[in-house]
Amino acid sequence: MKMRNSLLASSVLAVLLLCAGCKKSSNGLSDEKAPAATGRHLTAAVTGTTYYIDPAGNDGNNGTSPATPWQTISKVNAQTFLPGDQLLFKAGGTWAGNIALLGSGSAGSPIIVDMYGTGNKPVINGGGLVNGSITLLLNNQSYWEINNLEITNTITTGLHYAVTGIKVNNSNSTVVNHVYVKNCYVHDVNSTGVGNSNYNKGTGGIIISGYFNDILVDSCHVANSQIEGIRTTSSTLLSTNITFSNNLIENIYGDGIVMSSVQSGCLITGNVVHNACITNAANFAGIWTYNESGTKISNNEVYGLTGGLNDGEAFDADISTNGDIFEYNYSHDNYGGFMLFMPSAKNIIVRYNISANDAKGGTKMFNFTATDTTNQIYNNVFYLTNNITYFFQTKFIGAFTNNIISSTGTVTNFSQNTMSTNARFLNNCIYPNAVILASNWNGCYHSDNIFFAPQLTNPTTYGVGRSTATGFSLQSTSPCVAGGLIIANNGGYDFFNTALSASGNPDAGAIKY
Repeated sequence: MKMRNSLLASSVLAVLLLCAGCKKSSNGLSDEKAPAATGRHLTAAVTGTTYYIDPAGNDGNNGTSPATPWQTISKVNAQTFLPGDQLLFKAGGTWAGNIALLGSGSAGSPIIVDMYGTGNKPVINGGGLVNGSITLLLNNQSYWEINNLEITNTITTGLHYAVTGIKVNNSNSTVVNHVYVKNCYVHDVNSTGVGNSNYNKGTGGIIISGYFNDILVDSCHVANSQIEGIRTTSSTLLSTNITFSNNLIENIYGDGIVMSSVQSGCLITGNVVHNACITNAANFAGIWTYNESGTKISNNEVYGLTGGLNDGEAFDADISTNGDIFEYNYSHDNYGGFMLFMPSAKNIIVRYNISANDAKGGTKMFNFTATDTTNQIYNNVFYLTNNITYFFQTKFIGAFTNNIISSTGTVTNFSQNTMSTNARFLNNCIYPNAVILASNWNGCYHSDNIFFAPQLTNPTTYGVGRSTATGFSLQSTSPCVAGGLIIANNGGYDFFNTALSASGNPDAGAIKY
C-alpha cells in the first residue's frame, strides 16, 4: 500500500544502506514538559582535560584555558579526546565547517562538548559544501555528551545534496553506548528532496544510525529542516534505551520523529511536533515507530501537519511494530488524521489521547490496515468539526472501548469496508449517531455504546499547548461518567495525570471527571 524509500544514511567516508518505513515557527512550544527520562545519570566527577575554543584564539595555544584557547574546527578535528575530557566553545562564537570528533569516553567519564562564558549558543555552520556533509559527526564512538550548540547545514541554492545537522553513527555490530544530545538548536538543514538523485531519507536534523544502547536527545529544537526532524534509522540489530524527550520539532519537510529498529525501554515523550510533513511528494507522518517493540509514545503534542501524501497522520504504528503504547498525547488540526496502523502492527495500545479537529483534509481519522485482533484503542477523545469521508479508512479490527467520538460535521462512512466480529465496540459514546454510524457498523460486535451528547465542558476552546485541552473534560451530568468498561492494566492515570480509580466503572473519554 505504501511506497517504501531506501534510506542511505551518509557518514563521512561511507554510505550505510538503511531500510526505512513507508513514510513517511517557533510557535507552538508546549507549556508542559515531560519529566526527564529516568535512569539517565550525568557524570558526578570529570577527571580529564578541558579544552577551550574561541574564534579569537590561536591553534598554536595549548587550548587548556580561556586565556589560551584554540581557534579553528580543524584543530578540534585533529585532537583525539580521552575519557573525562571537555571541549568548550565560547558563547556567542561562530565557526564554519564540519566537526568529526575523535575518541571515546568511558562509563562514568564521558567526553563532554558544551559552551563556556555567557551569551548565545556557539554556532557551527556546516555550509552544505558536499553531498553527504554532516555538521557534527560521532562515528563508532561511545560515551559522549553534546550540549548547547547551534547547528546549521545549508546548501547553496541550485545544489542538490543530502546533508545532516548532527549524526551519531555506528557502522559496527558491537553496541555503542551512552551518547546524549541536549539543548541543541539545529536548523536550516536543507537536504535535497524527493525526486532528486541524492535524495536520502536518513538525513536532516538529528539522525541516530546503527546499533546503540543509552541514547538521549533531550530539549533540542529542530527547525526548518529536511528530510527528517529526529530519528533512528533501520538496523538489523535492535537498539535499547533510546529516549527522545522534550524536543520542539517544527517546519520539517518529512517526518517529525521516527523510532526504528529498537527494543526494550525506548521512549518518545514530551515532544512538540509542529508543521512537519510539509511535502506531499512522499508518505510522511508526525511521530511513528517501525521494526521495533515496546516503545512508549507519551505526552507529545502534534499539530499543523498539512502534507504526507497518503499518510500525514499525527501517529503511526508501522511495519513490524509490537507492543507499543501511545498514551496521553494531544493531536490537533492535522490534515491527514490521527493515526495509521500498518498490517503487521500488533499488541498496540492507544489510550487516554485527545484528538481535536484532525482529518482537516477530509479523508480519514484512522488508516487502519492491521490484521491482528490484539490491538486496543480505549479512553480517547476524538472531536471532529469538519466533514470527513471515513472514520476508519479500510476497516477496524481489535477492541475499541470507552472512547468518545463527537462530531459537528458529517462522517460519510464510519468504516470504508464492512467490519466483522473481529471488531469489538464496547461502552463508547458516539454522537450524533445519525452522523457517524452511516454505514458498515452492523458487521462488528458492539455492546453498551451510547449515542447521547458527551457533555464536554467547552471543546471549542482547545488550542496550542496541552493545558488548552481542559475543555474535553466531562460535565457532572455527562452520560460518560462511570459509563466505561473496566480495563486491566490501564496505565493508572488519565490525560492530565489524575489517578484513576482502582474500583468501579471508569469514565469514558480521556479525562476523569
